[in-house]
Order: sequence, then structure tokens, then C-alpha cells
Amino acid sequence: MLVANAIQLFMAGYETTSTILSVALYHLARDGSVQERAREEVDAVVEEESDEEEQYLGYHALQKLTYLEAVLQVLITKHKGEL
Repeated sequence: MLVANAIQLFMAGYETTSTILSVALYHLARDGSVQERAREEVDAVVEEESDEEEQYLGYHALQKLTYLEAVLQVLITKHKGEL
């Protein structure tokens, strides 16, 4: 029973995450200016956080992606009943 509940919780979280990402990618593809600004923000943070040997986007770098977070929050709010 415990294993079944754990699997169900994992799959429910996976489904929600994949749905949100699908909706976000769809909207980013439709709005080039938002996509460009989000890409520029990600590129800047990756460049800032990376060293000469590898590009790295860790937890602290993700905290700096404020515009991308705002975009996701708007999409989650906009599609609240659908997600």
C-alpha cells in the first residue's frame, strides 16, 4: 500500500510538471519577445555561473531567473483550472 501511494504521488507530480512545461513551451513559442527575453536571461545567468571548464545551472543560478519565474507564474495563474 505504501509503495503504491508513493508511486501515485510521484506520477501525479510528474504529470503536473510535464503539463506546466508543455503549456509554458507552447506560449513561449507563440510569443517571440517573451521567449527572447527569457533566453537572454538564461544565457546571462549561465555565463555568470559557469567556469571555464563547464556550463552549470544549479540551484543558486535558478534563483536568479526572475523573469522566467514570473512567466511561469502568469501561465500557472492563467491556466489554473486546466493544470
